[in-house]
Amino acid sequence: MIVYLHDFNASPSEKLIEELKEIDSLVLSPFMDYYNPEKSFAELDKIIKDNIDYNPVLTGFGLGGYFAFNIAGKYRLKSALFNPILKPWNVLRRYQGEKITNNKIGKNFKVSNSFTEELENLNYFDKKQRDTIVFLDIKNESGIDPFETYEEVKDFCDCYIIDDSSKESSWIQAKPFLKNFMLEERIFLEDSYDDDLWYN
Repeated sequence: MIVYLHDFNASPSEKLIEELKEIDSLVLSPFMDYYNPEKSFAELDKIIKDNIDYNPVLTGFGLGGYFAFNIAGKYRLKSALFNPILKPWNVLRRYQGEKITNNKIGKNFKVSNSFTEELENLNYFDKKQRDTIVFLDIKNESGIDPFETYEEVKDFCDCYIIDDSSKESSWIQAKPFLKNFMLEERIFLEDSYDDDLWYN
C-alpha cells in the first residue's frame, strides 16, 4: 500500500495516483486540510492505524512530505519524500499576517502564530528511526533550496538530486528508485528506539 499526501494549497493528483498504482495497486490519497495541522495529523493517524496491516509506505510532496515523514516515524514505516519542507514553520512564518488563497477549496487563510506553532509541535523528528528516501528536484517551485534540504537529510537517508537537464520528468526519473525502495526489507535500529518519543 502507498499513502500519498499532496502538497500545501493543492489536492490529490489523479494522474499521479494512477502512476503510483503501477508500483502498488493499493493507493490511498486523502485530502489534507493543512490549515488545521493537528486535526489533519489526527485524521492521517487514524488512516494509518486502520491500514497498518498493509505496511503502508508514506509518500509526500512539499508540506505533505513533512506529514509523511513524521507519521512514518511514529509507526516506523517507510517514507518517500519529494521536495519535502521539513521545517514548514520556518517557511510559513515569512508570510505571518498575510492571507493565502487556496484555489482548490476557494478559501482565504491568514497565517497566524498559532498555525506555525501547531506545525512545529507535530515534529517527531528522530533521524535514527528513519527508513526514508528523498527526491529533490532542482526546478521545484516551493521556494526551498534543494541543496539545503540535502545537507539536512544526507546523513540518515538515501537522497537523490533530480537532473534538471534531463528530458524526462522528475517523476519518471524517481519512479525506479521508489519501486526498488518499496521492495527492500525494512531495517530498524532497535537499540536506538526511544519509546518516550512516540505516543500510542
